[in-house]
Amino acid sequence: MRLPRDLPFGYHRLVVDAPGERHETLLIRAPRRAFAHEPGVCDREWGLFCPLYALRSGASRHPGGAGGPNLGCGDFTDLRELAEWSASLGGRVLATLPLLASFNGERPGPFDPSPYAPVSRRFWNELFIDPALAPGFDQCDEAKRLLQSDDLRREAAALRAIDAVDYRRAATLKRRVLEALSAHFFASGGEGGEDYRAFLRERPDAAHYAAFRAATEKHAESWDKWPARQRKGALKPGDFDPPVQQFHLYAQYAADRQIAGLAREVRGRGGLVYLDLPVGVSPYGFDVWSDQSLFAMGCSTGAPPDPYFTGGQNWGFAPMRPDACRAEGYRSFIASLRHHMKQSDYLRLDHVMAFHRLFWIPDGRGASEGVYVHYEAEEFYAILCLESHRHRCRLVGENLGTVPPAVNKALNAHDLCGLFVGQYECQPSAARALRPVPTNCVASVNTHDMPPFAKSWEGSDIDDRIALRMLDPARRAPEHEHRRKVNAALAAFLRKKGLLAPGATGAAPLRDALHAYLGRSSADFLLLNIEDLWLESRWQNIPGTLEEHANWRHKLRLTLDELRADARIAGQLRAVDHARRGNGKEPGALRAGSKKSSRQRPTAR
Repeated sequence: MRLPRDLPFGYHRLVVDAPGERHETLLIRAPRRAFAHEPGVCDREWGLFCPLYALRSGASRHPGGAGGPNLGCGDFTDLRELAEWSASLGGRVLATLPLLASFNGERPGPFDPSPYAPVSRRFWNELFIDPALAPGFDQCDEAKRLLQSDDLRREAAALRAIDAVDYRRAATLKRRVLEALSAHFFASGGEGGEDYRAFLRERPDAAHYAAFRAATEKHAESWDKWPARQRKGALKPGDFDPPVQQFHLYAQYAADRQIAGLAREVRGRGGLVYLDLPVGVSPYGFDVWSDQSLFAMGCSTGAPPDPYFTGGQNWGFAPMRPDACRAEGYRSFIASLRHHMKQSDYLRLDHVMAFHRLFWIPDGRGASEGVYVHYEAEEFYAILCLESHRHRCRLVGENLGTVPPAVNKALNAHDLCGLFVGQYECQPSAARALRPVPTNCVASVNTHDMPPFAKSWEGSDIDDRIALRMLDPARRAPEHEHRRKVNAALAAFLRKKGLLAPGATGAAPLRDALHAYLGRSSADFLLLNIEDLWLESRWQNIPGTLEEHANWRHKLRLTLDELRADARIAGQLRAVDHARRGNGKEPGALRAGSKKSSRQRPTAR
């Protein structure tokens, strides 16, 4: 049976009728290669990577307004101010961790602040809302009174003073204000406004999500412990409290509008937004509860043992079933892509190997007893290519670790960027300490799953892994010796390139030289870990740990005001900007508003 050659790009339903039977299937017509920005949109750019929760407000925030600094956890206004400061020094890329809904712990029940174990891949985290800029704040006297009240100000100041985010307290505090805003919004007829109705049309599953969150709070425990009927993904009136459902609807509306406004501001001054799509979701979250047939219950996802994680890794979330993905026409995957691509110019795809194969670990077994399960990779790539063109969003595949050659071959074939990570690439050879940085990649010194540069340079991450029983103590001396050789080779390599002065030693000169090496490359763009600018020694996350290490919590050492005032940091960033704009090549500026302009039909290339 021949299909028409001029079939438009998109999703089609193929129906075959035969005597006594009828068959249907999804047919995807997609460009072979993913979207790539036009020349001049992203030429040798750079930007800062910073976890949103880690941001500390400056005293100058909300001048003359009611909001004041954040309520103990970074929010969208802090992220906007970081982007403005970075742009003033030439940085056009804004990058952070996943911004998706989490169990923040303000009510009894599940608690998991990890950005890579979200409640859903289709809804935002209300913890990042700035209440003073939320819909209806100007008309809500109760919310204003709360923000000005002595008890709230004292609690907020106490939360800002500590070095780690206290998610439970911060979420509880912010919720007091957001609940007042939600109550006022619905009492004053806000749900009848066109913008809110447009939000509901864009998000037809929002009410179902909000009901799930309300039911979770009513039961004060995860959905797997609910009564049998409610466990099956359907709720009825009486299963949850309507005001709590309204709160979660309002919170999603407010978060969606704030992140959309942030993206517009970044693009309006010629910047690019880089978001992150995690590979999995919390087993206790909305996505699993609402579509249990899509997930392999009784299994977890992870990675087999390797030289870095000798016991393997168990990430704790249920894998999606390849047969169920195909049976539903990849509806959930497409929805999660659209949720992110609407607000992003680049989208990082966590653990891109998952489109090919995923490591499943049966419950009750160790990571060494798992198996790889294969997926229909080309079907995923067809969807990725199609959606990337529709949303004019460049794709970045996280291809670190034990990645089969077929994965990188597929990334190249479909024109997805890969990653080039300096600390991961370093070899103990002065002549080949770093390979040339490829063009089609995002370059960085490290990632959120790696020790910061200073800790890696001094080798204390080795001792951390031994203390956490992730590495055999017998490996201490060999690992430190190998690190010494890698560091020496990197220093010699950078001196030979003319980027490190003779006799220069220590982490700071090496960091600057490595930034210069990556900066001069032809990578799509360079991401700088903001904490490397002052040689932070604390991990944001140690993969493979849960209770053993306080992951996803520690804040930046500097407030936004202190960052803006630090001449040494500004000097580092100006040097990076000069490196990116050097080599006789002056990058073009991103056209203001280019994200939504000239949405031409995708073409097969």
